[in-house]
Amino acid sequence: PHQSDQVVFYHLINAVFDYCSTFGLNQSDMKTALSISQKSSLLAACLFTVIAPAAGYLSIGLAPVVIVGGSALIGLICWYVTYLKNPVEPRIILPLFILTVAALQVHIIEEYLMGFAPAMSRLFYIHWSEKSFMMVFAL
Repeated sequence: PHQSDQVVFYHLINAVFDYCSTFGLNQSDMKTALSISQKSSLLAACLFTVIAPAAGYLSIGLAPVVIVGGSALIGLICWYVTYLKNPVEPRIILPLFILTVAALQVHIIEEYLMGFAPAMSRLFYIHWSEKSFMMVFAL
């Protein structure tokens, strides 16, 4: 990784930590306080949103991590303001979750068949074989 990439990544990680640290601090603004289970889920999600992109950055560089890490941060925010505060019955959300996972698998197959891993390797100058792509994204 280049020095400028490291500075950008450092600021990105600090922004994520700052955002995650604000969760739950203004509980007077919330209709109900988060339970211990919800707080532990939030902590785990925040940690994953920081640690997974950091590990990816160290192994594949900044550009692909911005895509995945940015999506993770957006997903975390959406989950926090919707489902975490107002959980939905599992019988309602489970079919949507399964459909989303199935759609992701179809998308990963499409990327594999269209040569996404080699194209990313050429575009961002990273060594990314199809095998390593499948190990990271399909599993």
